[in-house]
Amino acid sequence: MTTVPPPLPDLDVLAADSEWVRGQDGLAAELTVLNRYAATALPRIRRQADSLSQARFTPSTLAIVAVTFLRFCWFTLLGVVGEAGAFGRRRVLRRGAQPARTGRPS
Repeated sequence: MTTVPPPLPDLDVLAADSEWVRGQDGLAAELTVLNRYAATALPRIRRQADSLSQARFTPSTLAIVAVTFLRFCWFTLLGVVGEAGAFGRRRVLRRGAQPARTGRPS
């Protein structure tokens, strides 16, 4: 399902309807240059928009998704194992190292 974007406004109509544009010197020439550029650039932009709007699943896309998933699983596993190991080390330190109660600050 492709959605068609709304049409671009006609620059000549916008310029003719705008009080501000009519009052500015040199804007008519700039509008002519812009219209020439738009005439050459719009077909290319529309082609690019059409190609970008279609999903393409290539082998490289699937490989990138698989690598990302494997990295996610790997780092999740490292986080779980790392937390379990740190919990065990904290427990050992608490049991084995009792501060001496001499009444003086350490």
